[in-house]
Amino acid sequence: YLDRRREYGPAVYDRAHVFTVDYVYLLPSFGDHWGGFAKVVLNGWQVSGITRFWSGPPLTITSNGNPGTLGGGVRADYLGGEIIPEDRTRLNWFNPFVFGRPVDGSLGNTGKNWLRAPGINQWDFSVFKNTRITERVNVQFRFETFNTFNHTQWSGVNTGISGANPGS
Repeated sequence: YLDRRREYGPAVYDRAHVFTVDYVYLLPSFGDHWGGFAKVVLNGWQVSGITRFWSGPPLTITSNGNPGTLGGGVRADYLGGEIIPEDRTRLNWFNPFVFGRPVDGSLGNTGKNWLRAPGINQWDFSVFKNTRITERVNVQFRFETFNTFNHTQWSGVNTGISGANPGS
């Protein structure tokens, strides 16, 4: 656990790519041409939102095992093969069968935080209608949605590998 090269890697809060856009747009006044009721209904609309596209946080593949006198957390051994499946699903983000439990007395050969979790694709959207009643009184109608397109936002991926001792 005192090996600095083994413990070197991205921080758990690291995001390789972060794109966030906040926007507010006041729609043009369409009711000015007709006046009266059309002006009240068609004017004063605005749209706003927050859109986020973030890459996922780093993951460490851990394993059960006995580190012996080495101390520190046991990480899985990479055994070879494709780590990322061709078609990722919510239940199959990485291939767990390419990892195994290291022999007792070792800490495994995978690094710290070297795999990425699923990212964020989230759209929050709002529509507002402002209507002036008097000079000092304004009424606002709001319609707000969060995660508008209902994209699943995973908060974590199970990265623990549990296997039998390869030495037995």
